[in-house]
Amino acid sequence: MVKYLFVWVQLFVCLFGFGQHYNFINYSTEDGLAASQIRGITQDLHGYLWIGTFGGLSRFDGIEFKNYSERDGLISNRCRVVFASNKGEIFVGSRGGISVVSGDSIVRHRIPKHGVRSIIDWENEKYVVGTKEGELYWFEPSSEKPITPIKFEGELRDVQSLLRLGEGVLIGTDRGVYRLDMKTNTLRHVYTSVKTHAASLAQDSDGNVWIANYGKGMWQGSPSGQLLNYFNFKESSYKISFRSIMVDKQSNVWAALKSGLIRYSEGGFTTFNRTNGLQNDNLFVVFQDRQDNIWIGTDGGGLYKFSGDAFTTFSMKDGLADDAIMSISEANDGIWFSTYGNGVSKLDTVGKVFNYTTNEGLLNNTVWSSTILGSDIIFGTSGGLSIKSLDHGFTSISDGLSAKKVVCVKNINDTVWIGTQSGFDLLLNGEIIPLSRQLDRKTGSVRDFELDKNTGDVLVSADKSVLRLRVEEGNFKVIKRYVHKDISRIQGICFDPRGNLWVGASDGLYLLDSTLHRVDFSKKFSSQPVNFCAVDKFQDLWLGTDRGVFVLSLDSYYGEGLVSYNHYARMEGLPSLETNQNAITVDVHGDVWFGTTGGVTKVNSKLRKEITNRVPPAVKIKQVKLFLEETDWLGFGAKIDSVTGLPVDLELPYRQNSVSFFYRAITHYKPQEVRYQFRLSSDGLLADWSPDLQTHFASFPNTRYGSHFFEVRASYDGINWGEATPYSFVVKPPYWLTTWFVLMCTLLAVLALIVLYRYRRAVRIRKESTQKLVYKTKLAALEQQTLNASLNRHFIFNALNSIQYYINREDKLQANRYLSSFAKLIRKNLDSSTSESGLVSLSEEIERLELYLYLEHMRFTQKFDYAINVGPEVGRDFIEVPPMFLQPYVENSIWHGLLPMESSGRIDVNITVYQSVFVRFEIVDNGIGINVSMKRKKLSSNKHDSKGVALTKSRISLLQKVTSKRIEINGPTQIEDAEGNVLGTKVEILLPLDVEPTR
Repeated sequence: MVKYLFVWVQLFVCLFGFGQHYNFINYSTEDGLAASQIRGITQDLHGYLWIGTFGGLSRFDGIEFKNYSERDGLISNRCRVVFASNKGEIFVGSRGGISVVSGDSIVRHRIPKHGVRSIIDWENEKYVVGTKEGELYWFEPSSEKPITPIKFEGELRDVQSLLRLGEGVLIGTDRGVYRLDMKTNTLRHVYTSVKTHAASLAQDSDGNVWIANYGKGMWQGSPSGQLLNYFNFKESSYKISFRSIMVDKQSNVWAALKSGLIRYSEGGFTTFNRTNGLQNDNLFVVFQDRQDNIWIGTDGGGLYKFSGDAFTTFSMKDGLADDAIMSISEANDGIWFSTYGNGVSKLDTVGKVFNYTTNEGLLNNTVWSSTILGSDIIFGTSGGLSIKSLDHGFTSISDGLSAKKVVCVKNINDTVWIGTQSGFDLLLNGEIIPLSRQLDRKTGSVRDFELDKNTGDVLVSADKSVLRLRVEEGNFKVIKRYVHKDISRIQGICFDPRGNLWVGASDGLYLLDSTLHRVDFSKKFSSQPVNFCAVDKFQDLWLGTDRGVFVLSLDSYYGEGLVSYNHYARMEGLPSLETNQNAITVDVHGDVWFGTTGGVTKVNSKLRKEITNRVPPAVKIKQVKLFLEETDWLGFGAKIDSVTGLPVDLELPYRQNSVSFFYRAITHYKPQEVRYQFRLSSDGLLADWSPDLQTHFASFPNTRYGSHFFEVRASYDGINWGEATPYSFVVKPPYWLTTWFVLMCTLLAVLALIVLYRYRRAVRIRKESTQKLVYKTKLAALEQQTLNASLNRHFIFNALNSIQYYINREDKLQANRYLSSFAKLIRKNLDSSTSESGLVSLSEEIERLELYLYLEHMRFTQKFDYAINVGPEVGRDFIEVPPMFLQPYVENSIWHGLLPMESSGRIDVNITVYQSVFVRFEIVDNGIGINVSMKRKKLSSNKHDSKGVALTKSRISLLQKVTSKRIEINGPTQIEDAEGNVLGTKVEILLPLDVEPTR
């Protein structure tokens, strides 16, 4: 049976009784939000918050918004639903289909004429989509057909929400809630009492289903389909237009309504609307991020973040006499607040406020301080002391004080110490003791007192020093005065559990242990006045400043020497950043109350510790730049990660080595308070972390070559650091330090040494070779002359035979003629043999050849004719040739070609210029030919053994070595006609025009 809970009485009390103010941080289009009408909120894997609006999609990193619209690829700017996949993609449902945002790319998947209202995860990157037209679809972004209809039995209309429940899907529609069994594809109506708009569905940790109904309230049902509770708000004045429901990690149920926000827990309901801090209560969606922040999307008021229950505020809106709270004291009947100019207020134990001014007997409406003495409340005012008794009204004391303006009263061991504008006094047994005058001390304004429990001494905060007073035999005595050159005015003092005194001054914080020394607690604010200080039950030190409240961890300070703090300001709900002097107290529950110029703030210590001990945020490296400029990394050959947008496997030239990293912690808890540390390790050597900073970039100019590993991490308190985000890159060495260049230089050096060695060796060898060449040249000349001489002896032998022939025939005339020509030839040969070059002019050689032919013709009369033909282009006097080098070939033609013939023959010697570089000598005869000559020579017993040709070849070979010129001898070759008839023999000699020997 459904249990009906009528909560209108409780809501009435919440709405119209005394209430505390909660803090909601508003983000609007002025902050960068795409539009003020919000329909969906989700968070991706990196921590970014994605907000679907009626003006596009917004991504929020805690500080900045980045917007996407139809221009960027969205199907529509009217985003109805946003969903974060487990791969980091964002699905945006709208009229016409789904837009998938991945990095900076957007892919559209259309569902024509349908409006997407809900998306849920199913399994294996498969999703279920519901539309306003009552259709369900499978959505698989990576498949070829990403959107396919889901077939089922039955009919739906206006799907408004989906929730996976086991193997089925709960579907909230305008007709109630249905369940689709995905195995059987059957549809049935569940939670049948819900017959109208099931606007939103959620499931708690027990598996129960929560249903938000637009117009009826909200239900709680079991997974089996049984309704457990019905929350009916109809009896209250509260509008019950539920739009969204969500169960947070702490099992609280949150519901967004058209008229505010409801939170339900076992302790009951809490409502949030315009009366207690929510400036716009026309809400559409509620969402909890991974850092437990509650986000509210409104219909026209932008985005709100709920700061939580840890910080609540009381002000004139809640009934206090004034917003400027100067002191706070806890009595048995409630909490008393002193104000500046409007008297005092009391918040009693049931939440009712009572105000007291001079009309009720208060001495002065400007009240600076208060303390509790038994059942009395003692106030220090601008006119003296005013005492409020529980049983009576106000009584006043002004006479006998060191000054009328009482800025501090404090109960120490049932004695009220009074600090005035001009000194300090005691209130003992109803009497004023002018203590500073008795001590003859000019202290100026005294603003605080503290008891040293270890010694029983009282510490007095004089204007510029701290006095230590000791009671000896009933008398007070100043035993020590502590000063510091930088202190201009002391505001408040307090002892910590270690017995050390903390001093808050107008120019900062000081610690008195053995001496008084300064403690810089905030790197963000170099000079910070401390208006109050107090230690809570967790041994944290609270400091009130003009820029909010700082809470220092004493455990970290004493244990590790670290100044770790949390800073609380407007983001946590402080009504004003300016705190007031000594306006702080810690109540019996350990909660901290402090006064500001905008009201009083109560801090739930337990909840504060829970949010303070959050896991440190992760850091996202957003961009890498060279020389602080936008860089096209593709031009460096790097790949770009599609998710991070950063270059992968980056290798930089050695001159492009000024690298900057831009990063940010993606956090929605105190994003402005995040601190960063970074380091750049090189070549495997781990570097030290930088000091903690609040800058969002790190630059490394002139980064040396090598492998580098950049890391950045974040912290809220400077002690607990999150996991570091890494990025690696390489700076290439300059070419002169590369391995290939060193190897090349080494190789060149080795080659240079080899070349030098070989050069010196070659010089030595050349020198030796030159010397040898000189000797060889001389030797060759001698060999040439020897060959010439050998040739001459061969010829002389043949010539003498011819002369002997004529003598034997007694032919004196022919013998004399022959002998005369022979002598002339011998003389020319002897002349040529003495030539240093071993060469003679062509004209001389022709004369020798003519003499030889004449002599041979005389010997063999009628056997042959001859002719020497010299071309006109031949310079006889300028061309030098070896002497008698043609004679052996002519001799062969005569002896082996012509003489064996029965008839007479002919020899022609043709001398021409060939190819402009050679002198061509042709010896042509019309003898018997080579083949017949060789046969006869083999058969003949009288063989003519001619040495001249061999000698000539030797001469030619030697001449080539000496002159380094190419000399060719072609032949002898047999001359034949077309029918193969032998026409004779031919020898061709090609001699360079210049055969001057090399010297």
